[in-house]
Amino acid sequence: DTVSGQVFVKFDVVLFWTDEHFKRHDARIDRPSDYARQGIPDKTWGPYVRLHNGLDVEIEDKTFGVHDERTGRMKRVITYTGKVENSMDLAYFPFDEDDIDI
Repeated sequence: DTVSGQVFVKFDVVLFWTDEHFKRHDARIDRPSDYARQGIPDKTWGPYVRLHNGLDVEIEDKTFGVHDERTGRMKRVITYTGKVENSMDLAYFPFDEDDIDI
């Protein structure tokens, strides 16, 4: 919306990190772990994402789990949808380009 300076977006934020608590130390790496069967505990730490210019942005979907049990590599994917602020310069319309800072 060029008048209000807002744009509708849908995007994913993908985060990776290593947590030694989820590293498999046993020799049976070919078998699923308890985390693969039951999921990770609810209170497990993971990075927090904060959007600075989100006007009406909601989390549409999120996944959080062990990506690689051999290394303890974790993965979180958060899908956001909604409107964000974006002042638009229409001087070159319809051939303009725009970057949106989230």
